[in-house]
Amino acid sequence: MRSLEQILRGAIALKASDILFSAGVPVAYRVHGKYGYIDSEKLTADDSGAYVHEILGDELFERLKAEKEIDTSIRINGYNFRVGAFTHMGSYAASLRVLSNKIRSFEELELPQSLADLCNYSSGLILITGATGSGKSTTMAAMLDYINSTKNGHIITIEDPIEYVYESKHSIVTQKEVGRDTLSFKKSLRAVLREDPDVIAIGEMRDPETISAAITCAETGHLVISTLHTSSVSGTVARIIDAFDSSLQAQIRTQLSMTLRGVISQRLIPAAVGTGRVVAYEYAPFTPALRALIRTGKNHMIAGQIQLGSGEGMISLQRCIDRLVAEGKITPEAAEIYGK
Repeated sequence: MRSLEQILRGAIALKASDILFSAGVPVAYRVHGKYGYIDSEKLTADDSGAYVHEILGDELFERLKAEKEIDTSIRINGYNFRVGAFTHMGSYAASLRVLSNKIRSFEELELPQSLADLCNYSSGLILITGATGSGKSTTMAAMLDYINSTKNGHIITIEDPIEYVYESKHSIVTQKEVGRDTLSFKKSLRAVLREDPDVIAIGEMRDPETISAAITCAETGHLVISTLHTSSVSGTVARIIDAFDSSLQAQIRTQLSMTLRGVISQRLIPAAVGTGRVVAYEYAPFTPALRALIRTGKNHMIAGQIQLGSGEGMISLQRCIDRLVAEGKITPEAAEIYGK
């Protein structure tokens, strides 16, 4: 059986995004979106349990025994990993997301440079959306690093778990991990306004309480950056409003129309050349026209407004994908599959 260090080093060498330890199958790497086994040696329940124990250490492993599933982040041999440990048919399993030690810029990620304009606001709500594994955390890291490099202030992140570690530059960066530094997103967001933040980064808006608290922070003069698992700008607006009881939706529409600065909704598409993936996105800085559509409940018209809003910096997903095809970065076949 390979050592944990060998497995982790192999993942780094292959540029794997994820590593899976689970009884009944060999250790697997996800490379460019697809899983493959590293060898033919199937793990027993004892094997997978031993790996998970080594990954977590004694204290977290005891917590896993009690809670059955935990999320955390670890640093091994100079590399950072996000860990989801869980039980699987009575045995222990874990999925490790390999985190880059380097925070990449908007240009390196091939994201719109106008994201910097959103970061220059002193208040409001910025949302990064997409499916799991679409690069939301990487985009958030680029935004926070831009702010950290260009503005004087206090950035507080609330994450579950912490994925990127920031060195304070022009700003002071304070990072909280749910379960270690705070009991929950909800509890931390109630306290954060007393901790003198200028920028608040929330790992994910998971429930109405977190969404409401994020909007309140944005209303009270803070720049809030967060993520949602939605696939479009209009879907993001609908998800936020639909999270609330119908009696509260009119109020939320009004608050959202006043605080939302912009949304970038992204997905990763296999590259035409090589084995990497390319980011495609729908991007909308929020203009008075988009704010009016939210306020009046005309979410179904947002996509059309984005298609017409290129002069105001808006980029529809189709326009982005068409450009990627024209530049030879993705194939027409991939565009057809992933553009739906």
